[in-house]
Amino acid sequence: MSLWFLWATSAGGHRVHHRLVLLALCPYRIHRLRENYRQWCGLYEDHPGSHSFHIADPLRDAHHAHIRHNAQRAGEDDVEGDGQTS
Repeated sequence: MSLWFLWATSAGGHRVHHRLVLLALCPYRIHRLRENYRQWCGLYEDHPGSHSFHIADPLRDAHHAHIRHNAQRAGEDDVEGDGQTS
């Protein structure tokens, strides 16, 4: 079970309704045998649209690229330095 924030517009489109609900996770998964890799859908069960691994999220991708860049830079600093931390 996961906590989800769901919203919908009214029939006239003037008011937005939202609610917090506990929902079971979607059981769909991809299993790639060659890579021994499994990925589960990160959305709730019976969600509309595509599964989470079929959805492009540019903000998530930029965040992950930033984390990778900082990790690489930190690794380079360790190699250039004397190995001591301050």
